[in-house]
Formats: sequence, C-alpha cells, structure tokens
Amino acid sequence: PTKENFEFLNKLGLRCILFVGTETLPKDYAQLKDRNIASVVKAIGMDGNKEPFVTIPPEDVSRALSIVIDTSLHPILLHSMKGRHREGVVVGCLRKLQGWSLVSIFEEYD
Repeated sequence: PTKENFEFLNKLGLRCILFVGTETLPKDYAQLKDRNIASVVKAIGMDGNKEPFVTIPPEDVSRALSIVIDTSLHPILLHSMKGRHREGVVVGCLRKLQGWSLVSIFEEYD
C-alpha cells in the first residue's frame, strides 16, 4: 500500500495488513496504523521462491499462516511488493488447510 491507496484501503475496514517479503517497506507503510487503516500491521521477512530449488523456509510460511487463519485479525490484506509468488505460497497452503485439491490450488495460483 502507498499513500495513493490509503483512502480506498480505509473503506475496506481492515484489521490487519500482512506484508511478506524482504524488500524495504515504503515510508508510507508506517502511517497505516496511525491513520487507522488497520489496527495491526505485520511484516514477515520472506524470500521469494520463483527460481527452481529455492524454497521459502517452512517457519516463515507457518508464521504467515498463523496470522492469516487468526479470525480476530480479519479482514486481512496479504501482500508483497511484487505481488504473486510469496503470497501465492501462503494462500496455497491456506487452501490446502481448507481441504482444496492440489489441482484447484494450482489453478488458482496460475
């Protein structure tokens, strides 16, 4: 989220914003709590998994999942600066916990 998105994000009534990634967060990110856009703002340093044989550490995925499944933090925005691979892994694991088939998980990811 950037300053340009704050007005829209405020309308969503988010309780939590979870950033997954290793990039430096924009300066505007610190204002999300101050402007009551989300009461909880968390970041998990998670390396990408775009290349073959590069994996995301399971403990990072577990930490992200524990936040995502905590209903007291809903509604939640999960994002990274790039927008696909890291959140895709977290959402794919969430879908598996929800009983989705691997075929459906891969179709959603693609």
